[in-house]
Amino acid sequence: MSRVGDEDAKELIDIIDSMVNWADRAFDAIRRDKWKILAKRLMAGSGADLQEFIHNVVRDIAGDKVLLSKDVGRRINVLLERLDQEQQQELIKYVKRRTYPLVVRLVAEKAREEGGEQ
Repeated sequence: MSRVGDEDAKELIDIIDSMVNWADRAFDAIRRDKWKILAKRLMAGSGADLQEFIHNVVRDIAGDKVLLSKDVGRRINVLLERLDQEQQQELIKYVKRRTYPLVVRLVAEKAREEGGEQ
């Protein structure tokens, strides 16, 4: 059984970010603070497993302004297939204990990939 780590944690955060429709006009006022808001909701989130955790965090941020795609579904399935129930709980705890550094690193990686800053 492999241990969860930063890559799993950043993947989980990126999945949640991908599900929130940040482009919706309802988010105009909060878009510039999206990463701070995402981090706070991750720390406050709860769930018995990854699916419940993702659902709760996305619902808390987006309400019904959610984006659903085959790619995000596939990425969730990959995590669920790779991690057993205990590892899912470990990943949730891992993310909650390291949220700010993980979010900052994810933002930096995305900016590097896009050739800009966020």
